[in-house]
Amino acid sequence: MSPTASTLPLRVAPLPGESLESWLQALAHRHRAQWGELLDVLLPAPDPRAGRKRPRRFTYRLTLRVTDEEAASIAHVTGAAVTDIHAMTLSHYAGRATGIEPASGTYTPFPWGRTHGSRYCPQCLADTSGRWQLAWRLGWTLLCPLHRCLLLDRCPQCQQVQRVQPLPTTLIPQPGTCLGSALPNDTRTKQYCTAPLADQPTRALPHQHPAVEAQHIVNDIIEHDVADFGVYRTHPQPARAALADIRSLARRVLIEPESPALTALVPADIVAAHRHAKRRTPGPDYHTGSHVPADAATTAAGIIGALAVLTSDTIDAAGDRFLMLLSASRARGTTLVAANLSLGKKTPVLKAVQLTALAPEMGVGKQLNYRIGTAKPRTPISSTAQSQSAMARRLPTMLWADWSLRLTPPRYTQKVARQALSAAVLITGTHQQLSHALTALHSSQSKQSAHVFVNDLSRQPCWPDVRSAIIALHDRLADHEPPIDYTRRRQLNYRRLLTEAHWRTVCTTAGISTGAVRIDTARFYLYERISGMPGVTAGQPWSAAVDTQLLVRLCRQLTPQLAAALDDYAGDFLASQHVTDEPVTWTPDTALIADLTLPGTAALNIDMALLHHLVRDGHLSVAAAAKRLGTPTGYVRHALVTSPAPAARAYERTYGPKVQEVLNRGELYRRYVIEHQSMRAIADDLGYSKRTIWKALQAYGIRVHDKHGR
Repeated sequence: MSPTASTLPLRVAPLPGESLESWLQALAHRHRAQWGELLDVLLPAPDPRAGRKRPRRFTYRLTLRVTDEEAASIAHVTGAAVTDIHAMTLSHYAGRATGIEPASGTYTPFPWGRTHGSRYCPQCLADTSGRWQLAWRLGWTLLCPLHRCLLLDRCPQCQQVQRVQPLPTTLIPQPGTCLGSALPNDTRTKQYCTAPLADQPTRALPHQHPAVEAQHIVNDIIEHDVADFGVYRTHPQPARAALADIRSLARRVLIEPESPALTALVPADIVAAHRHAKRRTPGPDYHTGSHVPADAATTAAGIIGALAVLTSDTIDAAGDRFLMLLSASRARGTTLVAANLSLGKKTPVLKAVQLTALAPEMGVGKQLNYRIGTAKPRTPISSTAQSQSAMARRLPTMLWADWSLRLTPPRYTQKVARQALSAAVLITGTHQQLSHALTALHSSQSKQSAHVFVNDLSRQPCWPDVRSAIIALHDRLADHEPPIDYTRRRQLNYRRLLTEAHWRTVCTTAGISTGAVRIDTARFYLYERISGMPGVTAGQPWSAAVDTQLLVRLCRQLTPQLAAALDDYAGDFLASQHVTDEPVTWTPDTALIADLTLPGTAALNIDMALLHHLVRDGHLSVAAAAKRLGTPTGYVRHALVTSPAPAARAYERTYGPKVQEVLNRGELYRRYVIEHQSMRAIADDLGYSKRTIWKALQAYGIRVHDKHGR
């Protein structure tokens, strides 16, 4: 063949998906020309001086990429399109399946970017007279989509990997034959195996075989440069990142000693082929997934196992399957913690899967730190002191009662719950610990009691939804600044809160006497309402003089007029402290968590008209009213604060029977005189106040034994 020929006399069209090297060798074979002769025609040497030879590795470089000048020269001689020639090199997959830089030709690391040599399908070689597909050089190609058979890696005769070394320039290519050395140790006389590669038998896998489906998924990722299946459906990822995820999981599938996940996630026929490949090709690196596996069967095992996790419909389901992959690590004594699993070049989606898998082993704090239970758990952000302070300004020391009562089962005391939950919101998505958050919020709750509360809460069936509510509240506060700066509220001077003169004004406005409600109780109420802190932290004489019973009594004593007068005073008090741009109180909208099944929501559904009747007409205590309603006392207290009962004189009696209608004289006599039940016991049993029972005794003419409860 003359190197001065402008075009080749015979044309051979490239096949769809064929590699440039394969096509050019087919051209050389068609012209009965040596490989070097064809290259000289296609790509004249840049330096034609005598004795200057083309580097032998040049052929391999053609597999990676060609320059625009080289592509134009090949196109001119062969009649092919320049774009087709570029598409026949591995640079066609740049950034999607290989790390080749198209402009410079340099190769950067890429997960399983290329194999050592080339795999092949014997049937394809037979059908095309020995033509090689470009995709067979990708580390991600494990199967022939046309014939549904695993690709082969070695010659059946000499057991050498194919197309590792460049074709000698003095040979006339013989497509479809092995060019492995017949005498590997012979360095002087080269003899080649030349065994036909198309003669090997293969087994077609069923259309629904996991290996076939795995290859389709990988091909789609590479072709479209995006992964949007399974766990990626709501959070699509670039091909490079998704393939790195698959490799990361495949390494766990292929880990040594063999993981139980291998047989749990991978079909038996692929496992058997993988084990056979391990025996044939010793060396751990080729089977742990650190490098491209040396055999297609091993590649198939790794990818199928990885996709068994990633094709799950939800992050939670993927996390359950990922747990199988952790068994081998645990068997070797490796301690697995969220901080380690979330490291490395993984997509946020895979990190979310791994964190979800470890969630049952995490403490409450870690679950909130890593946002477990969300659509995409993630590594905590490295918050600065400034960002932590900004979030603390958005939270009261005691979480808003409207939220706290919903988030906790009724049996819990709100004294602990409100402070612990507020701290829980603060640590969400950060590296903070619960104890640090309690300090930042100036909580009066001990770290031990807060930890006991949240740990016990996390063991309840309601915990997943409670956790979701905490995270949702954190996100809402982070995205929308509340109208109140709670750090400033905590720092106000409360020493002159509600003076005697102000109290008289409040009482006059509310239409009550100054002795109807204790001023210290009103101060305590206002302090908690304004500051968002427990009243005991005020450090004033009145803060130690008020107990729980007085606060409960105040809830019953509140009227709409008194509540409004106290709020009006609170606004004036804030103004005196130069706070004029904030409401007295504020609560985030609970519609944010309306779709969650929370333990306290049902208890908040109180018949307010009946409650007002019970405490006004029935003269029931808060505890007795709560018993009559079948609702915990804390929820009734909250209801009376948010919707105070009208004053007795203005209340219309429309609910509930009188005590005489449900307890006749004989029954009351039996209980009180014969059985010696106290008025308190009878009142609690029937859901009335002690005073109501006393009035019934008077009405029935039954002598009261003493004034202390009998």
